[in-house]
Amino acid sequence: MYVDNILREFHEAQDGAVRVMENDLRDMEAIEKIQAQDLVTLIEIPEPPKEELMPKILDISEYTAQSVRFAETLAAKYEDSFQDIQTEIASLCAGGLALSESLKSLAGQVRELTVDENEEDIAVKAEEKLWAELERQSKKLLEKEKLLGYLKKFKEDNEEVIKMLGQSSSGCQSFEEAGFSEDAWQEEAKPPDSDIQKEAKPSNRDIQEETKPVLSLLAKQNEEIDFLLEEIAQTEELNIDRITELVKREYIAPVKDKTDRAKRELLHSCQEELTAILAYNGQLSRFRPQVKDSFLEPCIGQLQENHRSMEEALSDNQQAYMEFAQKSAESSREYTAKIQKHVAEAKTASEEALAQGIGAAKEMKEKNSAMNQGILGGFSSKLAYTRIGSAEYTRIYQFVANPLRAVDRSMSQAAAND
Repeated sequence: MYVDNILREFHEAQDGAVRVMENDLRDMEAIEKIQAQDLVTLIEIPEPPKEELMPKILDISEYTAQSVRFAETLAAKYEDSFQDIQTEIASLCAGGLALSESLKSLAGQVRELTVDENEEDIAVKAEEKLWAELERQSKKLLEKEKLLGYLKKFKEDNEEVIKMLGQSSSGCQSFEEAGFSEDAWQEEAKPPDSDIQKEAKPSNRDIQEETKPVLSLLAKQNEEIDFLLEEIAQTEELNIDRITELVKREYIAPVKDKTDRAKRELLHSCQEELTAILAYNGQLSRFRPQVKDSFLEPCIGQLQENHRSMEEALSDNQQAYMEFAQKSAESSREYTAKIQKHVAEAKTASEEALAQGIGAAKEMKEKNSAMNQGILGGFSSKLAYTRIGSAEYTRIYQFVANPLRAVDRSMSQAAAND
């Protein structure tokens, strides 16, 4: 009977273990039924809206081509004006070359003032004859004081000639003798432009430059006369009349004749040059290079009108793009708001589904755990007396192992009685 009780308890424990295993299987099934797709709600993403009627790209080639045509017309007009100016400049250059050739001719005439008709130097010839006569007359007694006075007078005359030639070469005395004054010439020949005046007056300087050799020779003769004066002062007396006649004949007379002739020629040449200069100055005064700008205003007006049209077209096109961009921005904002709304709804639904799934699993697990605790708790307390470790459990174990013991009552009783 005792063993039967033990086996019954073990059978109950085994049945409880089977229920525990079944409960564990149910827990596993409940947990395995929890799938990720069941706990997650998909987000419905709406298709982004598309704006229709996108503005066309503005074609400004027509406006640019029109601007090019206007610019080409403007350039052609300017080219015509420049061509007219170049024609006037070419005419002025031709007149300047003619005037330059005339001035060169005048300069060549000035260079010839130092020679006579035979192309011989007047001063050299006079010097040779003068020295020959002085040598011949050196042996004679002359009135030294008269000769010295005459030579001094001759020197003064020579200086007067130098002064006259200097004034003639500068053009002042010649013009006065010809009926022209310096102020009158300047007033008549004065161009309207100061640069033209500077361009016309250098001819006189050229004449003065070309007369320098003659003046230099006359100055040299003055030095030689000074030397003669010193020589005569050291001699006894000379034939003053003879020397005076010789000097007048060989030096003063040729120089005076040549000077008078040169003055007449110079006046004539200066008159011609003055006429040429006045004509050239008149041509310069009439030269007023101006671009005919009457065509500028209509061309510029056409360009401005074309640009205004292009600006209006660009403005309209830009406005269309701005409206398109504004609509696109509004559509994007609405689209973003919808996405945010769907995301929030999906989040809430996912949290609810996850809470439901986990709550059911927790509830099942709590029930099974309580049941398992009860079963396993009772099972763990079964056959507690079979455990070794205390005196009480040892006696129980010994009783179970040897429940019966034979006792000789007759002998023990007899002993007790004794």
